[in-house]
Amino acid sequence: MARLSFGVCFAPDPPPSRWVDLTRLAEAQGFEYAWLFDSHVLWQEVYPIFTLMAANTKTIKIGPCVTNPGTRDPTVTASALATLNEISGGRMVMGIGRGDSARRVLGQKPVTVEEMEADCRLIRDLAAGREVSYDGVKVRLKWAEHEMGSSFSSPTPPLSNGACNSSAKVRRKPDAPSMTS
Repeated sequence: MARLSFGVCFAPDPPPSRWVDLTRLAEAQGFEYAWLFDSHVLWQEVYPIFTLMAANTKTIKIGPCVTNPGTRDPTVTASALATLNEISGGRMVMGIGRGDSARRVLGQKPVTVEEMEADCRLIRDLAAGREVSYDGVKVRLKWAEHEMGSSFSSPTPPLSNGACNSSAKVRRKPDAPSMTS
């Protein structure tokens, strides 16, 4: 039987210490996840805040809800995610979407579902230390050495697909990247 998990999600307005304190409180109350909205123009930058959250907690899983491959280059996302996963002791998770809020505030359209799925695979493979083809160039994070798993105790972060405020109908294909259960 599946177990129900609970998390909290914050819009990271200043100061960052508030999100660290609330994440500690959520962890103390038994929450399993602490997410931050990732729209870099609307709120503060999430990756430095994740570092503070990881350094000040022990068990709660943390990550963006949701990031997107349109405003964040997937190679940078993979490197940041793999680094934070090492810092946090394997507690990073990641939600990924089309970039509705992050791109629309810049006057851009969200990426397509197909682009999101391709970049999801690229991020997963790079974060696990596998070689990928990125714009025709072979790229590998040589220091990232853990295989992506489907459980939360895996040494590389699980990925979730997010479609918050999305006008696209997202259907998971049988061959789509494995998502968090």
